[in-house]
Amino acid sequence: SVKNYADVSVTTATDLNTSKEENEIGREENIKLNGSSHTKFNMHGKITVVNFKDIPVHMIVKRKVLGTIAEAGPEGKMLVANTLEDPAFGTDRYPWFWWEWPWRYRGANSLSEVTWDTLIPAGKTVTFEYDWYYYYRH
Repeated sequence: SVKNYADVSVTTATDLNTSKEENEIGREENIKLNGSSHTKFNMHGKITVVNFKDIPVHMIVKRKVLGTIAEAGPEGKMLVANTLEDPAFGTDRYPWFWWEWPWRYRGANSLSEVTWDTLIPAGKTVTFEYDWYYYYRH
């Protein structure tokens, strides 16, 4: 409808290439949350987009995590939600496979999303970086 927003998959863009890389950059052992022992995993991620077209391409790049986005590169918009209170949990905002994850993951972690609304110049490569963390219960 007019003035509404929707994600519509049209086709696979063969003249754009994307890749995602995530690495653990540190961990903290024996953190007590709600009386239970957890390990905090600190992660660093990169999403790279290569535009093989001879014209610029407008893109909205999103990364969703079970954990907390701590930092996003330039112009990255961060959203952090409570898994117990967010009405979008279990809908299109979060992947279907999170529904079956044990409560111990959701109890200590939030759901996060970082979004970049950007223009990828013709023939250029752009990298979007972000840091996030999650807790794992022993």
